Amino acid sequence: MLSLRFPSSTTARVLALLALVNGTAFAAASCSGGSGETPPGGTAGSTAQGGAGGIGGQGGIGGQGGQGGDGGQGGVGGQGGVGGTGGQGGTGGEGGVGGMGPSTSSSSSSSSSSSSSSSSSSSSSSSSSSSSSSSSSSGAGGGGDPDAGELPDALPDFTDAELEPVTSIDGIPNPLPGVYMDLGPANPNAEFRSLIAFPMRDKALLQETISHIYDPGHPMFRDYMTADAWMAQHAPPEADVHLVKLWLESEGFTVPYVATNRLLIEFQGKVSRFNEVFQTTLHVFERENPQQGNPPIDVYGTLEPLKVPLWVAQRIGGVITADFAADKTPLTPEGGGIMVQPQSVPTNRQSPAKIAKAYGVDQLYGMGYRGQGVKLGVTVGAMFRYKDLQSFWQSFAIIRDDPVVTYTMEPPSTRYIETTLDIEWAGAIAPGATLMVYAGHDARNTSMVYTFNEAIGRNEVSIITDSFAHREDSEPAPVRIQYHDSAMQAAALGITVMAATGDSAQADTPSVSPYVTAVGGTRLFWNANGTLQQETNWYASGCGDSLSFLMPDWQTPYVTNVEIMTPPRRATADLAVHASQYAGYFIYYLSEWKSGYGGTSFSSPVFGGIMAVVNHYRAANNLPQAGWLNSILYSNAAVKATFRDITVTDPDGTTPANKLPKTGWDYPTGWGAPNAMGLALTLP
Repeated sequence: MLSLRFPSSTTARVLALLALVNGTAFAAASCSGGSGETPPGGTAGSTAQGGAGGIGGQGGIGGQGGQGGDGGQGGVGGQGGVGGTGGQGGTGGEGGVGGMGPSTSSSSSSSSSSSSSSSSSSSSSSSSSSSSSSSSSSGAGGGGDPDAGELPDALPDFTDAELEPVTSIDGIPNPLPGVYMDLGPANPNAEFRSLIAFPMRDKALLQETISHIYDPGHPMFRDYMTADAWMAQHAPPEADVHLVKLWLESEGFTVPYVATNRLLIEFQGKVSRFNEVFQTTLHVFERENPQQGNPPIDVYGTLEPLKVPLWVAQRIGGVITADFAADKTPLTPEGGGIMVQPQSVPTNRQSPAKIAKAYGVDQLYGMGYRGQGVKLGVTVGAMFRYKDLQSFWQSFAIIRDDPVVTYTMEPPSTRYIETTLDIEWAGAIAPGATLMVYAGHDARNTSMVYTFNEAIGRNEVSIITDSFAHREDSEPAPVRIQYHDSAMQAAALGITVMAATGDSAQADTPSVSPYVTAVGGTRLFWNANGTLQQETNWYASGCGDSLSFLMPDWQTPYVTNVEIMTPPRRATADLAVHASQYAGYFIYYLSEWKSGYGGTSFSSPVFGGIMAVVNHYRAANNLPQAGWLNSILYSNAAVKATFRDITVTDPDGTTPANKLPKTGWDYPTGWGAPNAMGLALTLP
């Protein structure tokens, strides 16, 4: 795995302000971008060597970080006590950093751009709910602070001590041989966009609440929180977000987007002003592309940590991204028409009907359950062509509505095959569900982190699928933790969140969060008569132990047949769905049929469709939506028994020796392949 050893100056970055579950975080270099589809004959995700550091202790004072391995980075100290101001932890081994409370530390980040083809435009899309007004937007289901009072129009007078610059956590990369190559200072007249994160309130209480909500024996079982209740108890204080927004505007930045749940705000401006305000210098780095075979990506990085006034540092979780400005080029019109071309489906290709049969969805179809009344969210980093979607669906005799699109930020300027396949396959498996597409401007971190969070904060859907996976060891701790915090809100609200585990045979973000269901990959083999012969693991399926999160209690008793890290950490995958390019999926993209494509980018939207059909069954039988799945998947014997255990190794590719399928839970396939009918009948 690709880790990094930081220069000594980076240890100053850890004035940690972001709380982390289990007191664990690992700083790392970052890359962003889709987990991506694997083309026919393609090779998924390369791997590099380098050990991860240890984990610091938990408690009021951060533990000492562990020694980084060869090419690896030391661990980060534990979480400080809740409600108190934790003392600064000791400096860990090489690259390691002591913890601070009640927060975590982080390291560098970056983000990659989305590649796509720009050929046509879309219509009937809804606009973003984000707001640039003086107070944060509430969006669908948002709520204010009952005790916030009237928000000021100007900053108060701070003391000299409060105005003193202090080093702040950030998610901006340092140079790293083979990953980030410094090309020199960025053009001061160029523009940037960045995210500032805010820590949620009372995370320990939220964890306890979630554990009760998903405990079948507790009186609170499936009594999901309302969005207003979550905002009142756990959202960052509205006054804090407002003051930081006023500060940014007073420094000459614009703040066009405030997240519905107030966990994030985006600000924009000139590079020169960023350098002055944060007392650093943005550089342009050439970033190795996380998608093997694609050209390098230019990203912003720094050689020094950022500084902010003390009063700001006391209110924020850090500047967690810095990206190139959004491309304002409008999409070209779609043109053309819907082409209905029924496809011949050989045994080594997958159609919606075959996938539905393989995973028991056809049985629910036969009972009339197709996802009606269910809203299925898909987070993407580019646009698509409506005519492509309808051509795909209608060619497979699927009649369904177009998706409802929300631009979470600036409208996308490109179309991308990743976006297209996610929507085509989620919609094909749940033909009756309403598809809610949350479209970020592109696949850079600023866009994807905000979009993932906004899809949850708006509280409009019961299921969210995300296929824009990022290998965990290449993402900074602030990015991983932000995904995790957003997913915690989803669990509390009763939203099922799933994410592709990626295509590099390693752990990925955001699927490593314990509150995200990690969907790995398998390979289906069909007989000539249309019966399923067998299902193996997929050799490139993302999986492994998390660098960021300790193993949750609900997973500990059941993950026993593999060599886990010490101390045990969150292990992925949780389950798996077909992903092999050797028996690949169909895609209709830019008016052309493509077949033989694979990757866990298909697995997650397929499982999203499965859960939409299951939720239709639940609603029809007066049961609440399924919500967060993970604790029940591991602890409920009846639910586990519905999975098809994958024990045979993929005959193609090279499955890592420590990632082989086994009886029971294993890394590449989790509990195995889901059965929709079984889940409908057994989920409590």
